[in-house]
Amino acid sequence: MEDMKPQETQSSGLSRRELLKVLAAGSSALAAAAFLPGKWIRPVVSSGVLPAHAQASNEPPVIFSLDVDPIFGRQAHPNGADYIASFSYTDPLSAVSNAALLYASVDGCGQIINGSSIASQAGNVSDPQSGSAYFYFNACPFNGNAAMHLRMKVTGRMSNEIKTFLPPPPS
Repeated sequence: MEDMKPQETQSSGLSRRELLKVLAAGSSALAAAAFLPGKWIRPVVSSGVLPAHAQASNEPPVIFSLDVDPIFGRQAHPNGADYIASFSYTDPLSAVSNAALLYASVDGCGQIINGSSIASQAGNVSDPQSGSAYFYFNACPFNGNAAMHLRMKVTGRMSNEIKTFLPPPPS
């Protein structure tokens, strides 16, 4: 019987594993070369510069004052409004416009403005970044101290809520 010894083979220097690695790397390089242009061209880069306060910012607008005055007995408002509200704001993205949405409620009355634009409330905005705005509204009859709560939504960002007390209507 012959001895069952493994036969010695002559190695070419590369194992099968190393050969597969070399083939994979070579085919990847060929595939990448297929996507390169025939002649080198200068890359076109277009860029813009954002203002420093707007870079990587998604901060909401901030309302920092709210005043409400009755307009009973004064010049009648075309919409029949009883009150005028004015507020001051700042917006890091300078996006406040007459299209900004208002959400206002009055204690005892509930929601009086639910996502209406400033313009639809016969109001106006002074500046897109930092300024003041006003709008007209009606409130239900109330006794005593009723508070008005106001928020503003600008480009999907909701402001803080601010509150002030309504002056009572004239008796």
